[in-house]
Amino acid sequence: MLSRFKPVLPVLKGEAGERFGLCAMGPVADGDEITWMRVWLWQQDGKKLAACFGTSGKHPGAHPLAPTERLPFKSKKDWMIQTQLEPGSKQFSKGKPALAMAMAMVKHKDGSTDVEHWSQAVMVGKQELRADGYKRR
Repeated sequence: MLSRFKPVLPVLKGEAGERFGLCAMGPVADGDEITWMRVWLWQQDGKKLAACFGTSGKHPGAHPLAPTERLPFKSKKDWMIQTQLEPGSKQFSKGKPALAMAMAMVKHKDGSTDVEHWSQAVMVGKQELRADGYKRR
């Protein structure tokens, strides 16, 4: 598995009162298949703290379900997991760094299965991903 996130992740924007976080995305290695995955992201911007989580196969509805959100996640296409803000969390600050962490169950082309985990610094994008899936500045 390529065990990484895309370097820039957009903020999800939904209807008023919906508590979406970031749209977590990344690649799948050739021949691998992700059968389950959970992601956590957090950001400290001065006194402002943002934290969110997301689980593969659970679609909170920030935008219509995309092919990259359907399990299993397979090579030749990226994976994508929508996240929701944790209780008490502020929204992520655009244009600022955040930390992303993931754990995934991966079936390899040789038939073996592993649990992989990784973390990485990412940038929160300056654009939002609207409820209809289109980017907004």
